Formats: sequence, structure tokens, C-alpha cells
Amino acid sequence: MEKSALFALVVTPSLLENPNYVMTTEYPEAKKSGKPILPIEALATDSEELSRLYMGIDPTLPPEEMAAKLREALLGIALRENDNDPAHNFLIGLAYLSGIGVEVDHERALALITSAAEADLPEAYEKLVSMYQTGEGVERDKEKAVSYQEELVGALTRRNEESPSEQNAIAHMEANVDLFHMYEDLSDRSFLVHGEAYLDAYLSCRALMSTYRSHRLSLAAAEFALVLAKLFQRGEDDENTLRYLQDARKLVCVALPSGAISALLDAPVDENGTIHREVFSRMSNERRIACDRCLLSICMEQAKIYRTQSKLEEASKEGAAAIEKAEMLVQETASAADISLLALCYVRHSYTLRRQAQYTEAEDLLHRAMELHQRLEAEHPGIQDHIEMAYDHYDLARLHEAQGDMRSAQEHYLQSLQLLTSATQGAPNLKASRLRGQACIALGQIYLNANSLDEAERYYRQGKETLIGLKGQMDVDIDRLFEANCSLGDIALKKGDYEEFEANYFSTCQAMQIFIDQQTDDADRRRARKQLTEWYLKLGQTLVDVNARNEIKARMYLSKAFHEAYLLNRDEEDPRLLYIMYLSSKALAKGYAKEAAHQEAEERYKNAIQSLGRLVDLYGDAEDRADLAGLHFSLAQVYRDSQCPEQCIASMEAAREIYRVAVPALRDGRTTLRYALCLSDLGEAYARTAREIEAIARLEDAASVLEELHRADPENEIVVSQLGQTWFHLGELTCRRADLERALEIFTALAAQYPDAVRYRSDRAHVVQKMEELFGTPSSSAASSRGTTPAEKPREKKKSFFDRWRKNKS
Repeated sequence: MEKSALFALVVTPSLLENPNYVMTTEYPEAKKSGKPILPIEALATDSEELSRLYMGIDPTLPPEEMAAKLREALLGIALRENDNDPAHNFLIGLAYLSGIGVEVDHERALALITSAAEADLPEAYEKLVSMYQTGEGVERDKEKAVSYQEELVGALTRRNEESPSEQNAIAHMEANVDLFHMYEDLSDRSFLVHGEAYLDAYLSCRALMSTYRSHRLSLAAAEFALVLAKLFQRGEDDENTLRYLQDARKLVCVALPSGAISALLDAPVDENGTIHREVFSRMSNERRIACDRCLLSICMEQAKIYRTQSKLEEASKEGAAAIEKAEMLVQETASAADISLLALCYVRHSYTLRRQAQYTEAEDLLHRAMELHQRLEAEHPGIQDHIEMAYDHYDLARLHEAQGDMRSAQEHYLQSLQLLTSATQGAPNLKASRLRGQACIALGQIYLNANSLDEAERYYRQGKETLIGLKGQMDVDIDRLFEANCSLGDIALKKGDYEEFEANYFSTCQAMQIFIDQQTDDADRRRARKQLTEWYLKLGQTLVDVNARNEIKARMYLSKAFHEAYLLNRDEEDPRLLYIMYLSSKALAKGYAKEAAHQEAEERYKNAIQSLGRLVDLYGDAEDRADLAGLHFSLAQVYRDSQCPEQCIASMEAAREIYRVAVPALRDGRTTLRYALCLSDLGEAYARTAREIEAIARLEDAASVLEELHRADPENEIVVSQLGQTWFHLGELTCRRADLERALEIFTALAAQYPDAVRYRSDRAHVVQKMEELFGTPSSSAASSRGTTPAEKPREKKKSFFDRWRKNKS
């Protein structure tokens, strides 16, 4: 009586006889306990006597009404909660969730199912996962779904340990696989953290297969193999990735009918998605769909591998096969999970098409994915499909960026942000927040490129603050965070705020140093250190370029850039590191040379020459060769200033030899002029050491190069002025009147062309003085021009200097 929930009183005339056990014991106890009493008239009985003996009894029911009344009573009992029976509460919750025999009450359903789950009922956890994934009776929330899936795995683990069986083992394995895919969908760090646990689960599943020989265990093992393939792919281990993909394919074959296994195992890996319909016709529907989904996943992952290896043709083939399978699944099941999977196939394949520059086809796939997400959102309103549509707009924006259509890219980024804002109002979502941060930074870059500095700064700050708020909660794209901070520094630099520029870059360098210290992978650490050298170099170069007051800081940053690059380059020679060493050394050398710190400048120029020289040896680039000659020439100036004439001449000769090779290859007027200046200075250096033959030879070479430059550009003031100086020095050395007359003609014309330039009149006076010392009288052109003022000589801008000289003579 204590455990009963309903007292059914079968009414017959015998109940009216002398007091019996029912009247004296059972009925009074039922009345006392308050249990519902259902009197059912089995045989016609005196109702008045029945009411007298059984006080308060309800009217009896005839047999034709008995079934309906009994059903109603039992339903009322069934819907009573029972704290001692979680399975009972779970069933009641399902009734309220779907409206089975009662009105729908989602709030009560959630409370009952949750209480059953908290009592360690795996079925209840499984239902909660499904509810939060699909939005059945609750707001869709993938993060809560993941949390309940973790609880489900724990509950199934305990069940399998307490009662080992094939069914419990399979349920446990399948729950683990589902948990991994949910981690992957959220991009949660657990995706990588639990890699070792998934390997253990895979080996355990393979061992169970030998015990139970279940096709469901084979599929679970195939899913685990896919899990491991994805993990190794993240670690850029292509060999193990392909190994586990092939294992997954073989395990799917084990789940197929025996007649199909041998044929499929012999098929090449590239055709792992090719399974004939006649094979599936011999399988149960559920088993066939499960195999199809697994093979679809294999196609998708194989395509991803090929894409990372830049094997785009193979990736396109696998992606198309995945789409074909997904479309067939949607036609057959029309389930939300398969529709979502098809949308993912469209998005993934669009990445491959974008890499192949098939932009129209890629855009079409992204629009089809968006339509599917809109369909899902219409059927089960919730934030998740808003987020997926935001991702679609984000991918479309990146696609338009690749095409150079920045206006369309900007529009899609803004639409993505709008969807994310409406999806997460009052309900923060980690995945949505991460996408918001990425979209803001991408928008900031577009505005920065368009020189809209205020808008760029606003979006960069929003993106930075969003991503910083996610640290500690999920994996954050740290490169994006660094990009935002450096870009804010670039904006400050464009606005002339050098202190803000330095603060942003320096804080980024400090954050990167912390990031480097936390890395365990050597490749990641090396990549981060290379980036750090770039930032130190930009800091140092910028502070030098803007003539910052604190020269010590600029040198500190440049020295750090060189030191980091030098240490990294010792292990593995890298062209970019060599270039950083060259640029940082060159900037340091210029600073020391400016301060007449000759020893330090010499050391830094030698470092720069060594680094750039190695690059020239590796690639033989003509522009780098010309820059190398310039370094030798700059080092020669340091030797000249420090009174080391022989080293000066040696460096200038090295520069001359390099220029001699670079100039014909480049055919660049600026480089040719530098070559001429080098020859001219080399001639003067030889002259100072009384080596007149070498001096004359170099000066004549310089004059020849300058004459060629003058013919190409008659109006170039620097070329004409240097040509006059070269003829003057030649005239001094050779005492040839013709050379001095050429110099005099040039400086006379320059003085007329630029009357405010005192130096040209001074140069002309020196030439006249030298001619009077050597020959006693100046030239006729000099004498004729003594009484003529520059203002009296007409200007004819479109004529060459030599034309004006002839006019003056006439």
C-alpha cells in the first residue's frame, strides 16, 4: 500500500456482505494515506448501501467508462515528480517538452530533465545536449551543449566501469567522438589539450572491436582516427595526418557489409569517398547514413590537407565529393545536423576555389551556405545561426578583399558585425566575440589603407578590446591582437604622435616576449622571434627618421633587432633575417658616423656589408649589389674622416668594382650618378696620397660617366655641377687648359642659371684663379663674362647648358 500510487476498488455485491478485509483494512488505509481511489463497478451493486459502508466514495463507473477514467488517473500519477527515480522525472520532462498528454511547458520540462541529469542519468544529459544544439524548448547555445556533453561523457564512463558491456562501451566511445567535434566547432583550446586522451580512446576502441565486433564500434574508431588526423594536421605533421585518414577509411570499410570490404580497401586513398549505391543497398538505413557521414568527413579533411599543401586540384576534387555526399544526406534526412554539415562543405570548398582564383564560384557557394543557415534559423530561431550567417558575411568580405573590391568587403564586414550584435544582446558568446574582434580589425585595416585614420583607430581599438577580453576563456588569434596594437601605432605615427607610436610598438614587443617565453614548440618560438625583430627594427628606424630627442632609445631598439636576427640566423640562414641585420646595422652606422664615433660606425658598416654581401651571394640581385657598393662608399667616408687614407681608398675601390657590375644591369640614373661620385671621390683620394696617375684615371672615368648622364638629362643641376668639379680637379692635376676651360664654362652657365647660388660664383672664381696661376691670363670666355651681370643674361629653360654656353660666346 505504501508504494502504490492508485487504489482501484473493484465494486461487486460481495463488498456489501459482512465486514471484509477490503472494508476493514485496505479501504481505510487508502483513505488515510490520501491516495486516489478509483471505484469501478464490475457487477451491479446497491449504490446507497455502498455509500453508507464506504464513506465519501466517488460514484462508481460503468465498464464502458472505465478505460478513459483509468487512463486519466494513471496519467496524473505519471506526471507526479519522484525524487527517488530520475528516470521517471526524465520521462515526465519529455512529456512536458513535447506536449504528450499535457500542455507544453518548456520551463518545467527543462527543470525535470536537468534534475534527472544531475542524478547521473546519461539519457537526460544526452537530451540536454540535443536541446541546446537544436534550440528545442530552449535558446540555442553551443557552449552549454558542450558543457552537458562533457557531463555525459563522465556519466557514460562511470556506467561502463560499473557495468561493462558492448552497448555501454559503444555509447561511451560515440559520446567522446561527439565531444571532440563540438570542441572543434567552438574552436576551443580543449581541441588540442585533450589530444593524448583521444589517442588513448582510439586504442581502447580498437581493442574493444576485437571483443565485440560491432559496426558501431568500427565507426566510432573511424571517427577517433579522424580526430587524430585533425590534431596532427594542426601540428603540421602531414605524414601522421594521412596515416590516420587512411585508418579512418579502412575502419569505415569494416562497418560495411563483408562483400564490399575487400574492394574498398584496395581503392586508392584519393578515392576514399567513392562507394557505390549497390553496396549501400545491402545495409540498414541507419548504418548506411552513419557510414556516409564518416566518409564525408574524410573527404573534407583530405581536402583540407591538400589545401594546406597547395595541391589545389586534389583539394577541389575532394571538396566536390564532400558536397555531393552532403547534398544526398540532406535529401534523405533533412535533419538540422546534415543541413549544417552541407553548409560547412560549401564554406570549406569556397576556400579552395578562392585559392584557385575562381571567385564567382566561391561567392556562389558562400551565398548557398548563407541560405541554409537562414533556413535553419527560420525553423529553430536562435543565436547560433545568426553567428553562422555572420561568418558567411565575414568569408564573403575576405573573398572580395582577395579580388581587390574593398567597398564590397567593407559592406560585408559591417553586416557581419550587425548580425553579431543582434545575436549576442544580453547573451555573450565566445565564438561570436572572437569573430567580432577579427571583423573589427579587418575593417580597421581597410579604413587605414583608405587613410581614414579616425575610423581605422576606432575599429582597431574595438577589435583589440574584444580579443583581450577573451584571453583565458578560449584560444585567441594572438597574431590579430598584435596586428591591432601595431596598426594603432602606425595610425599614431601618421598623426605625428611619436610617443603613442613608440608606446604601442614597445608594448607589443613586451607582449610578444611573454608569448615567446610561453611557447614549447621551437617552430612557433622562432616565428615569433622573427616577428619581434621586425618590430624592434621599425621602432629604431622610425625614431631615427623623425629625429627623436632620445637617440639612445633608437640605438637600443636597432641593437635588439640586430642581436635577435643574428642569433636566429646562426641556426638557419634566412634571407629576411640577413636583411634585418643589414638595415639595423646601416641605421646604427649612420648615427655613429654623424656623431664622428668612427670606431663604432666602422664596426656597424662592416656588419651591414657582411649581411648584405651574403644576400648578394645568394641571389645576385642588382639593386642589392648597388646598395652594397653604397655601404662600401659610406665606410670609405668614415675612413676618410678618421684620417685612414689607405683604408679609405680600399673601400672606395671595392665600391667601384661593385658599381661597375651593378650599373649596366640596373640602367638607373640615380645609381649611375652614385657610381660617378664614387669615381670622382676616389680620384681625389688618390690625389691626396700623391698617386697622380691613378687619380687622373679615376677622374677621367668619372667625367665620362657624367658626360653620359648629362646627355640623357641636360637639365640635371647635380650632374652638371659634379661634371664641373671633375673637370676642375682634372685641370689641376694635368695643368691642361682645355679641362679648366670646360669647368669655367659650366660654372659660368650655372651662375647665370642660379643667380642666388653663391657657391657657383665661388667655384667659377676658383677656376679663374687657377687659370691665372697656371697660364697668366684667363680664358676668353672668362674675360668676356667679367663685366656681365647674371641678370643681363636671358634665361632659356628649355635649352641645354651647352646651348646657353654657345649663345654667351657668340
